[in-house]
Amino acid sequence: MAIIAIVLAGIALFNASFLSSAADGEIKILSHRGVHQTFFREGLTNDTCTAERIHPVTHDYIENTLPSIERAFELGADMVEIDVRRTADDHFAVFHDHMLDCRTDGSGMISDTTMKDLRDLDLGYGYTPDNGRSYPLRGKGEGLMMSLHELLTAMPDKAFLINVKSNSVEDADTFFEYLAANDLSLTPQTRLWAGPKFAARSRILEPEIKVGTRRSVKECAKRYVSWGWFGHVPEICRQYGLIVPQNYTWLYWGWPRKTEQRFDRLGIPVLLVGPIGGEHDGIETLEQVEAIPQDFRGWVMTNKIEVVGPALKPPE
Repeated sequence: MAIIAIVLAGIALFNASFLSSAADGEIKILSHRGVHQTFFREGLTNDTCTAERIHPVTHDYIENTLPSIERAFELGADMVEIDVRRTADDHFAVFHDHMLDCRTDGSGMISDTTMKDLRDLDLGYGYTPDNGRSYPLRGKGEGLMMSLHELLTAMPDKAFLINVKSNSVEDADTFFEYLAANDLSLTPQTRLWAGPKFAARSRILEPEIKVGTRRSVKECAKRYVSWGWFGHVPEICRQYGLIVPQNYTWLYWGWPRKTEQRFDRLGIPVLLVGPIGGEHDGIETLEQVEAIPQDFRGWVMTNKIEVVGPALKPPE
């Protein structure tokens, strides 16, 4: 029993956050979809039209548009998550859904539509906060659909999390051919998120670009929780980073200082997200902001950059 107690005490001290110094620099913010219309998440399925269940409208910004993204950076975002889909003419449109019917005044699949025709759509057409009694964003999204080429040309020095809505090897080939043909380069901090087949092909074509998948981030967290007690950082975490839910930080060995220290020395980001099982998947409220450790210097993901940005990075 004494030996066991000594071993446990040694593990506790080895992982004690207070024995490590705080990381250098400032906390960083990942803005999910830029400034956008949030929605009720209860009962969501893959086929749910989220534009039909938005919260009461307090601004006119529409996700995945240049005004939305620009405003997110102005509010303190260090990186903005965007969604892209391959079009009929092998562009990559900055848009979330595979169908046009939910959010726009168009119809059909985005993969069957050319980039030229996509630009004619009203991206605010389908948004309603009251079950179709009003559509406050109609007419405000006309002409706002853009290609990834247009976005990266407009913001060549900004970091993005590019969520490629694909699990196709062919789409991965086309994606990197598209970047090369348009002379587009990604910033070192930019990351991709995609299906496992797309991700695996990407790591062959461009091994320097970090690509995350649902499986890779789950495995990273699972293995660190299982083996991090002796300082081990799982190799799979290099593919994207460590994601930490706010209500399960106690599971992560050495949280926050020691955890950050272990991952920082390998150049692997640590991303704090909202509570599992909560109403939101990011850090959204001032109460959640206040619960972030004062010495945390990693990344925070939010759907409410207009709330979280000024709270974490007050204007001078």
